[in-house]
Amino acid sequence: MLLELNIRPLITMHGLRHTHGSILLHKKASYQYVSRRLDHEDIETTMRTYAHLLKETIEENDQLAIDTFTEMFQ
Repeated sequence: MLLELNIRPLITMHGLRHTHGSILLHKKASYQYVSRRLDHEDIETTMRTYAHLLKETIEENDQLAIDTFTEMFQ
């Protein structure tokens, strides 16, 4: 269908599914929710697949903790 409509770049259904999961996680959906939505066998599959986003989330949470405690003691 994409070829017939001359839509570029071509994206597979798997690619669309992966993009969907990435966007949900970027928008702060929980890993548990995304895992269930993508019908992964377990959450470890989701975490392994989206490990690059998990690192980002941890860094954001670290900054949130620092900011929270900095505000408390000012």
